[in-house]
Amino acid sequence: MPEMTQKEKYTEATIHALAGFQIIEEHLKMYIDYYYEAVRALLKGQLSFQYTREEINEAPLERLTNLFAKINANNDLVKRIRSLLKHRNEIAHGAFVHLYGPPRTDEQFKADTTEFIIVATKLDVIMKDIFNEALIITDILGLSSTGFK
Repeated sequence: MPEMTQKEKYTEATIHALAGFQIIEEHLKMYIDYYYEAVRALLKGQLSFQYTREEINEAPLERLTNLFAKINANNDLVKRIRSLLKHRNEIAHGAFVHLYGPPRTDEQFKADTTEFIIVATKLDVIMKDIFNEALIITDILGLSSTGFK
């Protein structure tokens, strides 16, 4: 198999990083949904709590991050998520221009590829951390991680 070109490596790193952002969105939605379920369980119907997952299904990453920050006390995790938000648009919009716009050098592709791999690696850690935060909710309620609807 021939070695990948720098442009191909760039494309792979771009896809990996953007997929990481999508997974972060889903993890945040999962956490928020678990949180809503926990609140409902703790309220035991004594107070109305009508928030549902459907309300956040189409929410952008920034809005999900802001909501997560309001219901989760892990400030370091929130800070790390926020530090990567700007990269999402830069990667997505930049990739379109870089792949279909004026020609770029291998060195330019290589520099961006390295940056995107670093972002994807940070996203991977954040994914695990959000999942671990969700497990805290299930532990508080004495449920397994699959105990929610």
